[in-house]
Amino acid sequence: NEKAGIMAVNRILQDIEITAGTIYFVYANPIAIEKNIRFVNVNLNRLFFRQEIISDFYEYARAKELMDLLDTCDGLLDLHSYRAPHMLKNAIPFAICEERDVELAKKCSVQYIVNGFSEIEKGGSDGYMYAQNKVGICIELGALECPESFVELGIHTIQIFLQSFGCMPLQLENQSTSVKPITLQLKSMYKKTHADFHFIRHFNSFEPIRANEIIAKENGRIIHAKNDCIILFPHADGPLGVEVYMLAEAI
Repeated sequence: NEKAGIMAVNRILQDIEITAGTIYFVYANPIAIEKNIRFVNVNLNRLFFRQEIISDFYEYARAKELMDLLDTCDGLLDLHSYRAPHMLKNAIPFAICEERDVELAKKCSVQYIVNGFSEIEKGGSDGYMYAQNKVGICIELGALECPESFVELGIHTIQIFLQSFGCMPLQLENQSTSVKPITLQLKSMYKKTHADFHFIRHFNSFEPIRANEIIAKENGRIIHAKNDCIILFPHADGPLGVEVYMLAEAI
């Protein structure tokens, strides 16, 4: 149900000039796309590590198929969106990558670059590439509730990424951006353990939180921030065992 990247790929495939290399445009989870849901059985973007397949769930076989393809590639650009029902068009696009790929991510016209996902939230596609010493960048294009607002950014990001590998003419080399991205380090992730989990107030992604500020309550316990930090992906309505927010700190 994260449509902006899908729409960007659909658009760019209508008129793209590839001058070198082999490019794969992949719709990673076609069944979920058809059903307009995040995933069918389990989150595909937590399964990108080599393991014995112990489940009949479709996503495990699909992850293996995609990893086999990624093993032949030099780099990955993975386009996502995130829940931001209160921000919509004002939702902040950002990049997820490790420090090694920050300079490339800076070219993608995003406000924030977040490092550390491959350690805190294992199994992502970009983390799989990073583990192989290859380029792996995920771009969260903005609010999944209004994908049409972020399609142009998706197209621009694809172009920048392919140009960096020499696959496209340098059409954008003279375009400057006023965006000076801030780099954050992901520090922690909180998973829901009880049905009564709730935030103490409404939070938006990238909202600053002060040390000792109360974030949420769960099972009679008050959850505080240990340090000054920034909250990402606050979403209380997910099932038990799924992350309900993450905390990052500015580098």
